[in-house]
Parts: sequence; structure tokens; C-alpha cells
Amino acid sequence: MTNIPQCYLTMKDFGVLEQLLEGDISDLAYLRLLRSKIAGATIVFEDDLPPDVAVIGSRIEFQIDGLLVDCCLLSADASAVRSRLKLSITTMRGLALLGLRERAFIVVERPDGGGEQLRLLKVHRAAPRVADVIRLPRVQTSGATFAMARKPALDDDPDDDPDPQAA
Repeated sequence: MTNIPQCYLTMKDFGVLEQLLEGDISDLAYLRLLRSKIAGATIVFEDDLPPDVAVIGSRIEFQIDGLLVDCCLLSADASAVRSRLKLSITTMRGLALLGLRERAFIVVERPDGGGEQLRLLKVHRAAPRVADVIRLPRVQTSGATFAMARKPALDDDPDDDPDPQAA
């Protein structure tokens, strides 16, 4: 009963799904969806990911059977199952929305055997992940320690440092 639209996953998100697959899953509909997502996913580098794709850490807006649902953070945290602010991918809805592009929809099985349509309306991409940030040394000032970070420039290449004596 589940239709599977194109799914885009980062390597991190794909790894999380593989870990879920290794766990003990008693919900057969969830297991079918998980296997379908893994088998049909297009794996992309995070830099090549279209900005309208829902990944772990994205804030998303979606509809259930045409009814608007509040904005939620897509999370891999199983404890977020009962949170109104987070939607865990350990739930059927969270897993279904992972990897979708804005305006795409998916029909998933409900526990009663029926189906529900989920439509991804909007993706608000989260701040850069730790892997995207170059860590700079901590700075100590008047008893407080600050960690500085910066986003690498496209032309930053630590091995391409010109010789200071060449000037």
C-alpha cells in the first residue's frame, strides 16, 4: 500500500537507516518502508543535496491527508517519539518523510490497514553540521572560554599556502 517516491539520502542518513534495519523491528509496515527506502535511495554528498530535501536535522512542514501539521524537527532520536517539536525517523511518518523533496507525497500504511497521505510542504535546512565547520582554537578571555568556528571558503586549501617569503 506504500508508494515510494524518489528518496535522497546523505551518507550519514543512510548509515542511520542501516543501523535501524539491524535493530529489532516488530512493525512489519515500518520494516517494509525502511527496506524500500534503503534499496531505492539515491545517496548524495551533503554539498550536492538539493536544499528542498528533508534530512535528519531539517525543520519540516508537512500535511497528513491534507491537514496542516506544525513545523517539526526531523530527528534520529527515538526519545523524540513523544515530542511535539520533533518527529523521529523511528516512527512511520518520520521515516516516510526522510529523503523526500518539497511537494512530494508518500502514502503509508496505518495500523488499521488503511493508508494516509503525507505531503512534504517545506524544508528549512538546519545550521551546518559539525563536519561542515572548521574548528579553531579555543580563546580564553577574562575567565570565559569561547570556541570559534568558521565555515570553510570554497577556495580554502591548507596545502595551497603561498610562501610568505615569495612576496
